[in-house]
Amino acid sequence: MLRSGGLEGMEDHGGNGPASGGDGNHTRCCTIRSMKSDEADGQLQHGGAEDDDCQVVFERKLSFGNRDSGPDMDVTIWQSLPEDIGEKVLAWLPVTSCVRFKSVCKRWLNLMSSERFRQMHSSNVPPETWVLSFGGQSSDPILEFKYKGQVFDPVFSKTFMIEFPFLPENSVPVATAGGLVCFCCDSSNNGENDVSFYVCNPITKAWKIIPSPCSKVSIVTLVADTEAGFMGYKLYVFCDASVVRWLWVGVLDHSTKEYDSKLNRWKDVGDVHSGEQFKPGSVYSQGKVHVLSSENVEALDVQLGNWMEMDAPAYASCATLLQRRGRLLVVGDMVHHNVFHLPNIRSYVGIVIWELDPATKFWSEVTRMPEALVDSFSYSSFSCVIVEDLLYLFSRSYSLPHTMVYSFSHHLWSRVPNWSEAAPSKVFSFCPRLDASA
Repeated sequence: MLRSGGLEGMEDHGGNGPASGGDGNHTRCCTIRSMKSDEADGQLQHGGAEDDDCQVVFERKLSFGNRDSGPDMDVTIWQSLPEDIGEKVLAWLPVTSCVRFKSVCKRWLNLMSSERFRQMHSSNVPPETWVLSFGGQSSDPILEFKYKGQVFDPVFSKTFMIEFPFLPENSVPVATAGGLVCFCCDSSNNGENDVSFYVCNPITKAWKIIPSPCSKVSIVTLVADTEAGFMGYKLYVFCDASVVRWLWVGVLDHSTKEYDSKLNRWKDVGDVHSGEQFKPGSVYSQGKVHVLSSENVEALDVQLGNWMEMDAPAYASCATLLQRRGRLLVVGDMVHHNVFHLPNIRSYVGIVIWELDPATKFWSEVTRMPEALVDSFSYSSFSCVIVEDLLYLFSRSYSLPHTMVYSFSHHLWSRVPNWSEAAPSKVFSFCPRLDASA
C-alpha cells in the first residue's frame, strides 16, 4: 500500500546545533570543550586557552566560501532566463532548499515533484548526511499521533523537526538507508499481535505499509538497492520464531526474512540458533547483516544464507555495533569485573571504541574517552551514530543529557552543546534523497 502526503514541512530551529552562527562569508565559529584522547588533561591544543573549569577551549572555524553575490543584478536578466536553465539551477540546491521552494509557485511545486527533477537533483548534488534522532511521541494533544524526528545538519549546524503524522500508536523507528526511514508498528487486535512496517521518504512525503511475515520481530535492517539504476530497497527481519529445547537448555530460533521492494514479496534467507538475545540494531556491510549479542558478533550472508560467528570485544558492556568506511566498530563501556576487590583496579574504565580487522578477526582498541569527560557518561546508557568522520554519543540521562563527539581523523574528543531538549532514545544517520521511492 503506497501513500503520499501527510508529512508536515520541516520546522527550522536555526543554529541550535553544536556549531552555529556565521558571517557574510558563511564562516562559522564553534566553541567546544575538547580533549585529545592520548594527551594529558589540560594541555593546550590548536592555539586554545583554558577556561574556568581548566578545560581546553578553542575555536574551530568552518569555512564554506564567499557566497556574496556582489552588485545587484538587473531583474530583467532573471525574467528572461530560459526555463531549462532555471531548472538546472534549482537542481543544484540543497535538499532543504528544495522543500522550502516548493511553496514559491505551482510550477516549482510540479517541477520539484517530478521524477525527472528528482533524478537530476540526485546526480548533481553531493550526498548529505544528517543525524536523525527520536525521543518519543509528543504529549501535546494537538500533535497527537504526529511522531516527530529531530534532524541535525552538521554542515550548516542547523536543527529542524520532521513530522510523521501518518504513523499509528506504538510505532518505533528501527532503521534508515538510502533516504528512507523504517518504522515498526506492533498493534494488538483480539489478543493477536499485528506487526507492520512503515517505510517512508520524509522529504517527498511518500510512504508504504508492509505487513510483517512474523508476529515477533527482534532485528530490522534496511538496505538501499541501487542496482541497474533502480532505487529500491530490501528489508531483513529477524523473527523470534520459537524456543528449541536441547538438553534442558532453551535456545531461541531466529528465522530471517527478506523483503524486496522490486518484487514486493518476502522470502526466507536463513535461520540461526542462538542461546542469547540479540541486541537492538544491526549493520549491513560487505553483503552481510551483522548483529551483536553479549558475547558474539554474528553475520548473515544474505546471498548464500550462511551464518558466521566471531567474538565480541572483551569487557565490552552496553555495546553498540557500528560501521565506518566498510569496517565494523563496537562502542561500549569497558568494565573489569574486580571480583576479588583488589586495590588500584577500577571496575569501570569508560567509553571505548574497538575496530575489527577483517583479515584476522581481531578487535583492536581505537581510543577511549578521557577521564575528564567520562563522568558525564559513567554508568549511563547512551545512543551513538557515525556521520562521516565523527562519532556522536548521546547520554540517556534525562536529568542532565550530554552530547560527545569523537573525530577519527583528529583523534579528538569534544563536549558539544545539546541541540535536543531531551535525551534521544533512537539515533540514526540519514542521507536525504529526493529520488528514494518507498
